[in-house]
Amino acid sequence: MALTIEEAQKITTEFARRYPVAGVELAYKIRYTLAELYGPFASQMPQSTKGGYVPKQGVTDDGKPYNGIVHIVLNNNTDRKDLIATLQHEVFGHHGINTLSTADRNAFVASIIESRNEPSLRHFWDYALKNYSDRDLEEQAEEVFARQCEDCEVSRHLFHTQAENVLKAIKNSGTQSFFETCINRTRPMRQKDLFNIARMVALGLQDGSRTQQHFPQDHTQLAVNPIKRKRISKNRDFER
Repeated sequence: MALTIEEAQKITTEFARRYPVAGVELAYKIRYTLAELYGPFASQMPQSTKGGYVPKQGVTDDGKPYNGIVHIVLNNNTDRKDLIATLQHEVFGHHGINTLSTADRNAFVASIIESRNEPSLRHFWDYALKNYSDRDLEEQAEEVFARQCEDCEVSRHLFHTQAENVLKAIKNSGTQSFFETCINRTRPMRQKDLFNIARMVALGLQDGSRTQQHFPQDHTQLAVNPIKRKRISKNRDFER
């Protein structure tokens, strides 16, 4: 049974409180159907779409500025776990990658591309290549990262008990993986590195140490379904 709007709003609010940067920098729009979110443009999207991300700046009706909008298609998110995975895909993946500087973001994407034949990343790349064959490698690499972000949650218990050694280890592992595979390039990226970097980004959104550094100029609507994310239109503002 699909969640109600009220239940989804509560889950999303809890998520934004847990990851405060996501609450400050992003707006969220939750509707039951694609048609409610996108009107006539809904026909351009897979009907199983779960959510979307628009990397644009604006102001909500109540005066809150934002750097991006996360859309949720509630009828396609089956339960709490499913919705949280969608939120992590959008927030940690497609927004979180923009908390890297432009230079670091470019290096990160390049490293993912260069590691596309790495066996431990093959299942992510198979997914991206199959479902985004009409997209360039940079976009496919971002999808690889966002897919990993669906499973990189930082434990609430660790954060709330201030287990500083464990949290420091998460950040250090991500930093080391990023340096070795993206900056120094002493070895190819592996799935463990992608996981470490995803958790580093998630932790930064949680503790406030990461904010948006890269601001895409192409305000392209992104939409995700259970197996596929698809760009549907360029330079359009879908927020209503």
